[in-house]
Amino acid sequence: RREFRFGERIGMVLMQLFNFAIPKAYKAVQARAIAATMIRIATDGTTMQYRSIENDAISE
Repeated sequence: RREFRFGERIGMVLMQLFNFAIPKAYKAVQARAIAATMIRIATDGTTMQYRSIENDAISE
């Protein structure tokens, strides 16, 4: 976004400061890692219609 979003900027700073307190299951994951995991799972040969993938199963 081109506009300045004060609350969003504060949130970014606070998340960096308190990153140590966030459990691994709830930490942010890079979009590239999610995309790579989606491709890996889509091509693994299983026919499951729905899947739930936890953060620790996402390859970074």
